[in-house]
Amino acid sequence: MNTEPEPADLTADTGEAPDRTQQRWTLTRNCAMSPQLFALHVAAMCAVLGAIGLGFCIAGYPAILVCCLLQVLALVAAALVHALHAIDGEQIVLGPQALEVHITHGLRSRTVRMHPAWSRLERMDAGRPPALCCGSTRVPVAVHLCDAHRRRFVTEFERDLGRLRAGVAVSRRSASSAPDIPPPTRPTT
Repeated sequence: MNTEPEPADLTADTGEAPDRTQQRWTLTRNCAMSPQLFALHVAAMCAVLGAIGLGFCIAGYPAILVCCLLQVLALVAAALVHALHAIDGEQIVLGPQALEVHITHGLRSRTVRMHPAWSRLERMDAGRPPALCCGSTRVPVAVHLCDAHRRRFVTEFERDLGRLRAGVAVSRRSASSAPDIPPPTRPTT
């Protein structure tokens, strides 16, 4: 889990310098095992099950081989589901004009864009993730973090959102007309 704010990355297609006023949090589950090591462990378990089934088949018990092959299929299916969800999480980018939440869940990805002046972070009960809200849009964030990391993220996010709002309020007072603030957009898939 990385809750440290980072400056926004340089985008290759625009050629613009990174905006130092943006803060970024990447909130993903903590995967301690590399994909190669995970695949090696799954292959080793499949090999052991295959050897056991083959040994019993040679001894005259072919039903055990069938059961071991079914276990191998179940193990491979579970490994694929785990691999699909290994990078699940949210990436939150907080800037002066937009608050973007990029959500990844399996093969699906969506982005929700909100205005920081209208956004708030609702704290939930212990064990439940907080939610970013803007109007009728509600997006749970920090879903894959433990409670201690959620509390740390909430503290950092609320501090940075407060600092950004203070800066936005100062720039609004200096403007002679009301600012043109777009309404929050619906999630896109």
